[in-house]
Amino acid sequence: MRAAALILMLAGLVTGGASTPGDPLVTAAPSAVVPAQFAWGYNASEATCEGSFVRHKLDFKTVTRGPEVTYYDSNGAGVAAADLDRDGDLDLVFANLEGPNTVAWNQGGMQFKMQRLDHGRSRGVAVLDADGNGRLDLVFTQGLGSLSRFELMDLNADGGGRFERRTLPGVLTPAYAMAWTDIDGDGDLDLATASYDTLLSKAQGPGFLSGAGAGVMLYENVDGRFHGTKLADSSQALAVTFFDVNHDGLPDLLVGNDFEVPDDAFINPGETAGVWERLDALPTITQNTMGFDVADFDGDGRLDLFATDMKPPTFTEPERVAAWMPLLQRGYEQSRVSDQQVAENVMLLNRGDRFENVAYARGIDATGWSWSGLAGDLNHDGFQDLYVVNGMVAKEAFGHLPDYALVEPNHAFEGGAGGFTARNEWGLAATDSGRGMILADIDSDGDLDVVINNLNAPAVVFENRLCHQGESIQVTLKDPTNANADAFGSVVRLHSGDRQWVRRHDATRGYLSGYNGPLHVGVPNDAAADGLTLDVVWPDGAISASEVPQGANVVTVSRAAGGGAP
Repeated sequence: MRAAALILMLAGLVTGGASTPGDPLVTAAPSAVVPAQFAWGYNASEATCEGSFVRHKLDFKTVTRGPEVTYYDSNGAGVAAADLDRDGDLDLVFANLEGPNTVAWNQGGMQFKMQRLDHGRSRGVAVLDADGNGRLDLVFTQGLGSLSRFELMDLNADGGGRFERRTLPGVLTPAYAMAWTDIDGDGDLDLATASYDTLLSKAQGPGFLSGAGAGVMLYENVDGRFHGTKLADSSQALAVTFFDVNHDGLPDLLVGNDFEVPDDAFINPGETAGVWERLDALPTITQNTMGFDVADFDGDGRLDLFATDMKPPTFTEPERVAAWMPLLQRGYEQSRVSDQQVAENVMLLNRGDRFENVAYARGIDATGWSWSGLAGDLNHDGFQDLYVVNGMVAKEAFGHLPDYALVEPNHAFEGGAGGFTARNEWGLAATDSGRGMILADIDSDGDLDVVINNLNAPAVVFENRLCHQGESIQVTLKDPTNANADAFGSVVRLHSGDRQWVRRHDATRGYLSGYNGPLHVGVPNDAAADGLTLDVVWPDGAISASEVPQGANVVTVSRAAGGGAP
């Protein structure tokens, strides 16, 4: 926790003053103003100004079956952050392929106590209360099997925890990627999963492809039991997310596929409870989608989409081109399955009634063999920055390279009014073959640090020691009125004059990774002087709002009983 004590400045019921959003951000429900308690506080910043990030190596490593990495161990695993022991610091949960999944209990000062779990062979990870019983669960995707869930029962005297395995009633289909949200605004968490069929076929033999398959599943939560609907018989999914693709304000399901299989969008039927039909709604999609992130990249109040793919960052360096060349010759540049597809990163800006790909124009289309790419205001200037982790190792693809490894640096980009600027001087150009990644305030000093689950290399935390251009406000959401107590699917909007900053509370982000903690909003110095207003749009479309007290930089927003939307 921060050394300065939390000083309670304001705790009151807010029942008015919300502004109606120009665009629906969550659901199409009426924008009712509902009461909520805004508990504001002030924490003295302890951030250090050194102009770069500092690397901390952790006692954890995602390992593969043998010394030679082959498909699809090469895909690695994810990481999640949540305050498991409720001490005010974010703990870490690492998924592992062959070794044990691990909880890294945050001891403060970038020190962690490792607890190896009696479980592994996992891909994705999220931390949430899956059944609404008040206890946090660790939920892992298995890739070759269904989800596994471990409920945190109690804390041990030595600083660890006791986890018990629990089922997710009704969830049976193999899952590689997952996403959670309240799809229908009924107050509980629903689930979407998708399979990586190439991995399943390799493990189970050709008979798998002639069977029913795994594909894309949507599980609606009804009184604690998940009722599954198969939306697609097959998929090559590395990522899934909920994203409004048809501009009706409802969370649709977006499935990001590998192997040149076009991404799928399934449209939320809303209150009609009809069929989630496929819709070809996006003008441009990645050819081999690795990860998604949903954020407002241009500051217009609308949520945009960033998707990662594989593209060499330069064709002018002979050694780098030589490393990629066999892959290019084997068909990387062959004709696409769909004219929408491009073999590069895509950033789709939401124009209100359409999407526009600006990744190439903004210089973020080519970042190498990219996995997770996430948005966050790393330097508190009010603009979303972008960090992408890279690297690949596989005997089948890179037999011509030492250790079969394509070694590439991660890429950090500073966001600004005109686009993005590469920031190698930030010290984030690691070459550890990163896969899952999160941005979170690990040392509780008010800024975003970076946590990466590397493949066959120690996981790392990059401590943020940039010289900031403003402050931050961290927003914790609570909804004790229903089973989605952490209010996943909510949207936070901070206003100052005609400027606004938008964050969505997602249980999963990027590639195979999860987050359950405060939403971080960078606030430039000049904006704070103009006065700030905070709106929360809850998953059912209802809104709560409050003015931000002068100097306050942390807040817990708790929805009040009886605060339902009509």
